[in-house]
Amino acid sequence: MPRLLLALLVSALAPVALAQNAPRDEATSRVAGQRDAEAQSAFVQALAMQWRGDHAEAIRVLERMLKTDPEQAAALDALAVSHRALGQRAEALLAAQDAARLAPNEPLVLVRLAELQREGGDRAGAASTLERALLAGPPTGTLLADLADLYAALGRDKDAARALERLAQTHDTSALRLRLAAHAAGSGDTEAALGHLRRAQRLAPDESAVAVTLADALRESGREDDAERVLSRFLRRHPGDRDAQRALA
Repeated sequence: MPRLLLALLVSALAPVALAQNAPRDEATSRVAGQRDAEAQSAFVQALAMQWRGDHAEAIRVLERMLKTDPEQAAALDALAVSHRALGQRAEALLAAQDAARLAPNEPLVLVRLAELQREGGDRAGAASTLERALLAGPPTGTLLADLADLYAALGRDKDAARALERLAQTHDTSALRLRLAAHAAGSGDTEAALGHLRRAQRLAPDESAVAVTLADALRESGREDDAERVLSRFLRRHPGDRDAQRALA
């Protein structure tokens, strides 16, 4: 949270209009600079209050800032943080929506809005917001995993699988491959499911859950001999594994 807010400090608190307007005289520029410095000081003060857990006081400071300039994306994002911490979901959502409107290309602002939308039961809205976050910057593993979860909850298995496949390009794990296998099986693509399970076994050759799941999938596809070979190979390395023993029996 603080890293995001500090990262937004310069861009969100700086009055863009000053840079776009014609040059001002020295006195006007001095007043504007003083006002900017005061706003930044108040914002840092609010962040410190959040660190201490004093969210009620942080809200007071942020709201005072926003009365002076209601279009400070970083202040609105921080306001959403404090309202959320106090359980004030409606206020948090409104602040996050305003922050995302003012900073539409800031992924972390969009991620916060998506989190609040999801908490409020708006899964479709949260998925749409995370899609915008994907377009706004390099995808993180957490973003792709959260988007896949939302797609799955919405019954969009193919979209969930695509998000997970994109995640697997940089964060390939056996757990991720098991999820991909489940999506593939749910869409009726048995071969793709088996491919993901074989990849999971290569990533985690000593995990009995992976070996057993692969064997079960092979049996369901009518490949009993292959299933037996998978379990037998696993049991040669782990002869005492009861799950694999039961599956083979």
